[in-house]
Amino acid sequence: YTISPSVKVYKDNRVADIYKLTIGDIVTITVSGSRIVEIEAESATREVAGIITGIDFASKNPVLIVEDEDGEENEYELDEDATIRKNDKRVKISDLKKGDEVTLALEYNLVVRVTAESVKRDISGTVKAITFADITTVTVVDDKGREHVITITPDTEITKDRKQIDATELRTNYYLDMEVENDEAISIDVTVRKTQETMRGIVVNINDNVEVIVISVKRDDGTKETQHIYYTDDTIILKGNRESRISRIDEGNEIIAVGSYKGGLFFADTIHDITISD
Repeated sequence: YTISPSVKVYKDNRVADIYKLTIGDIVTITVSGSRIVEIEAESATREVAGIITGIDFASKNPVLIVEDEDGEENEYELDEDATIRKNDKRVKISDLKKGDEVTLALEYNLVVRVTAESVKRDISGTVKAITFADITTVTVVDDKGREHVITITPDTEITKDRKQIDATELRTNYYLDMEVENDEAISIDVTVRKTQETMRGIVVNINDNVEVIVISVKRDDGTKETQHIYYTDDTIILKGNRESRISRIDEGNEIIAVGSYKGGLFFADTIHDITISD
């Protein structure tokens, strides 16, 4: 075949010049008459990077499912002699987890080298739900109201009052401090929160639509943080020794709220405005 002067060339899914083709590239050609009018090529060796979203063991060789920076998922089959390193250590395919950041070296579309880094983070929140099935998961709501579904494995270390416990002993409304690798818990420290808790601070904002008061709380080290106090129609509002209304609490006033955590959010049973009006 001869190459058409107007041939379209693509390499690694990008428009390319024909002179970018090299010996060993895998090509698919489109022919019109006796002329090549389109060439689609893939480099014999290349690297791809992304985040593991799954591992398929259905075929002879494991297949990694990787999401790239554009959010597209692609499948890459591992060569039977592929080397795998994670966190600078030689590991097995079973040590790779969903959420790992990976760089794959490919030769003729087979992965010959995997370099992975696990993503570790700390998550704290109140238990909303626990699921016991083939995979044990716990759903927690953090202090900002965000939900996290975390997998508990047989290797997860769970402690309560400095004693090791089993996942079956977890209960809703327990407060968990977790060290998480990707979406799997490495360790969990359990705190049973009191039925009633107290918050004290200066009112920063009141949102009537959401029924929440934002307060500024002074920490022990002198720094400040914001906390959210949710109220309902049943919340008792006090000013001095008398019942009052939310509308009479002003920004800058100091309040004390007594309540409890529900789904990771603090709901007040009583809000006491202790600011003395002029």
